[in-house]
Amino acid sequence: RGAVSDELSLLGYTVIGNLSGNSAHNGVTISGIADGRPVTIRNGNIYRFSGDGVSAVSSLANVILETVHISACESNGFLLERGIIKSCISSFNGDSGFELGFLMLDAGSIHIADSIAEGNNDRGIYVNNNSVITGCLAITNGAAGIQATRDVTIDNCAARFNTQWGYLTGFNAAVTNCVAAQNGDDGFNIGSGSGISNCGAYQNGDIGFDIGLGCGVSDCGARDNNAAGFEVGAASAISNCGATINGTDGFTLQSDTRIFNCTADGNGTDAAANPTPAGIRSVSDCIIDSCHVTDNDIGIAATTGTLTVRCSAAGNSVANYEFAPGAEYGAIITASPGFTSSNAWANFEF
Repeated sequence: RGAVSDELSLLGYTVIGNLSGNSAHNGVTISGIADGRPVTIRNGNIYRFSGDGVSAVSSLANVILETVHISACESNGFLLERGIIKSCISSFNGDSGFELGFLMLDAGSIHIADSIAEGNNDRGIYVNNNSVITGCLAITNGAAGIQATRDVTIDNCAARFNTQWGYLTGFNAAVTNCVAAQNGDDGFNIGSGSGISNCGAYQNGDIGFDIGLGCGVSDCGARDNNAAGFEVGAASAISNCGATINGTDGFTLQSDTRIFNCTADGNGTDAAANPTPAGIRSVSDCIIDSCHVTDNDIGIAATTGTLTVRCSAAGNSVANYEFAPGAEYGAIITASPGFTSSNAWANFEF
């Protein structure tokens, strides 16, 4: 015999609380079900409760929430331990829009898809480890737009106008096809051991991409962020990325990092920044390979132990290349019409 499904359909109606009394009342509370039957809530609105909009914090499995809109509750919009959330909205609640997988040991295992968190007082979407976020929008929330602990996947999402970070994760995250714009802090603040690809950060209040140790970053762009475009932790790899008109450095590299085939243009718009901003700035034991730096304050600023090869620089206002004693680099060749060179490792300026 197939499993029995417990379902609550709101039939498009709105359930309204009155925000009164001394104790918190949830719009919907789901208790534990001993035989693990799936529980579904769909198709309606929950408004103005003194607790959470939907609270499902027991050891439930297979909780499904579809097309539910929660707004103006005094606590969280959705408080859930594990399950699936699809096409839901959580707006203008007193705590987080979605707080998922935190009240039980080793919870998590959430999939939230095609949902919106807007104007919540704390985080927009907040998930525990082993969770997946796809196709979601977090806008004008009071802390991070999308926040996650470790071992999470975030894909095809947008975070804009949040008071703090656009995205904030622990280690071992996979973040792809996402955008962060005009958030108050970093666009992306991503933990160590993570992979970030095909993402964009625009006009965030601090760093565009603030990335931890041992990360891979590819095919990303950072434009007009208040601080650095990319600040990348030690032992990381960056490829095919662009940084333009950010306030300080285009790329700031910590030790043992390799940057390949990247472009930095017009960085250093913060006139008071110290040290003088660079298109690419490195610490020791980095490799800067096949990059192009134009119209920054300094093109490439490399410290002792950094190797710079096959790069090109033009129009940087202070210096195209600034190499500290002990930095290693290919010959710097000034290009002219019709020039030739047989040096495969040379750097160029023009």
